[in-house]
Amino acid sequence: MSEDIIKIARAMYSKEKDSLDRRVAKDIEMWANQCAQRGMLTSSGFLEGLWEREEERACKLCRYFWDTAIELVLRQNQKLKKESVELIRKNAHNVIESELGKTKTTILDWVNRAMPNLESFYTDKCESARQSYRDDLERELTIRTGLADIEGVKTTPVEIPSSAIIENDFVFVSDDELRKICKRDYEEVQRVQVAGAHKATIVLCGSLTEALLLDSLQKDEARAKASTKAISKPLTHWDLHDLLEVAIDVGLINTGASVLVKGIKDYRNLIHPGKEIRTKFHVGAEEAAISRQILEIVIRDLTGHP
Repeated sequence: MSEDIIKIARAMYSKEKDSLDRRVAKDIEMWANQCAQRGMLTSSGFLEGLWEREEERACKLCRYFWDTAIELVLRQNQKLKKESVELIRKNAHNVIESELGKTKTTILDWVNRAMPNLESFYTDKCESARQSYRDDLERELTIRTGLADIEGVKTTPVEIPSSAIIENDFVFVSDDELRKICKRDYEEVQRVQVAGAHKATIVLCGSLTEALLLDSLQKDEARAKASTKAISKPLTHWDLHDLLEVAIDVGLINTGASVLVKGIKDYRNLIHPGKEIRTKFHVGAEEAAISRQILEIVIRDLTGHP
């Protein structure tokens, strides 16, 4: 049955791909015309703009595929079983190779026409993107598998009147797909916290906080990496503690949040029972409340609302 779901996910992805490919091709044509008018068609600035458009296209399509596949499997089975995870991983890797293959072909075609000496530079960028996408996929599979297993929350949602749910459109989130995920998870955080599902609350809050901080820091990645709190890894490889420390250091988040960091930074350990036991991470109402408090501080500060 999971293979049938993957076929549906692939069909949905193909439809999204056709639409996005056309939009990006049109955008690239306009970008090339603009650069031609400015005499920039053989410049590194033109190539970088081309790369940004193609890489963003590939990233969105890869995320769209695995998010769709995960959602469809969970909708049918409420859990991500090992065989389903392996099937999603295998097909997601194929999509990653396909989309980055297209990106590489497009960028190197222009590189060879404009600045052949940059071929190895953009080949390396493609390799880096491939690893980043695979890391993002593993992170999503780990979190969603853990959440699906936590206290039966997915199969027994708490009935809260719609009027009691605080809505947030997350308009400050730049990525359309990520914005949808944030809206969904923010509503679910409220339901599981009311249900007293402390572990689920901490994991969801941690995941959502991490996504919001990563999105915001990526808007000015150079500034983030210049922070004295920054680590040498790519931004997408930073954990929640790293993201929060840098966000505070560069002024995105109020310094008052620093006193709460320890209460949430190890949230990923809760997904793995062995790590939870080894780290003696206590899971209670207080820890869940701290996690929610950090989330609300991050949302408040990123939106600029008091």
